Amino acid sequence: MLPQEKTFNVAAISDKSLSVGFAVPVSVVSLGLAASDQKQSFFVYRDADTIARYDGPGRFSTLDKEAIEATSFGWSFRPVLGRDYVEPGIRQVFVALALDENDTPDAAPTLYFSIKSGWRDLKDRMAAKEGVASSLTTLAPKLIIPANKTISEKLLPVIDEISLSPFSEANALVSLAGKNYFSGTAVLIGDQVINESNPQMFIPSNQALRS
Repeated sequence: MLPQEKTFNVAAISDKSLSVGFAVPVSVVSLGLAASDQKQSFFVYRDADTIARYDGPGRFSTLDKEAIEATSFGWSFRPVLGRDYVEPGIRQVFVALALDENDTPDAAPTLYFSIKSGWRDLKDRMAAKEGVASSLTTLAPKLIIPANKTISEKLLPVIDEISLSPFSEANALVSLAGKNYFSGTAVLIGDQVINESNPQMFIPSNQALRS
C-alpha cells in the first residue's frame, strides 16, 4: 500500500520545537534581524497527511447478498501540523493485490469491492473520537480478472488479409491487414528476422504492417 508507513508527504515551517501529531522536525533555520541582535529559530517539519491502514480480515455481503471473506484496508486523510481542517486537493493512493489463482487460461478470479468513506472528529490532534460523523458505503459490481495467459493470447498478432505487390524482378511489397501489430512485432522471411529497426519493415498502425 502507498503511501507506506512513515511516508512524509508535507513539508512546513513552524516556530515550535515540539512534535505536532505525526510531524517530525528535521532541521532548524535561524534568522537574525539587521537592526538588532535578536534571532528567531524556525523548525522545518515533515508530516504525513495521508496514512495507509490495513484493518485485517473481515466479511461483507455482495450485491447478490452473498457473504464472503474480505480484506479491509484504506487511507486516512488528516490535518497536518495541528491544523483544524484537512487540506483540500487530490491524494494519489493505490494498493497492489496478489490473487491466489493459477495462471491458466480458464482462471478468472472475481473481486468484490465495498467502498466506505466518511469523516471522523479528532481530539488532541491525534486520536479519533468514537463513532463516525458521516459515512457512505458503496457496493461496486464484481470485477472479473482474466489470467495473464488469456490476456497475452488476445494480444498476439492476427493476420486477416495479405496483399502482394511486386515492384522488381527480385523484390515485392507485402502488406498485412489485421490487428495487434504493436511495437516489437517481427516478421520471419526464410532465415531472416525483420523488425522495426530494419528499414524494410514499416508499421503504420496497429492494424497494418508492410515489409
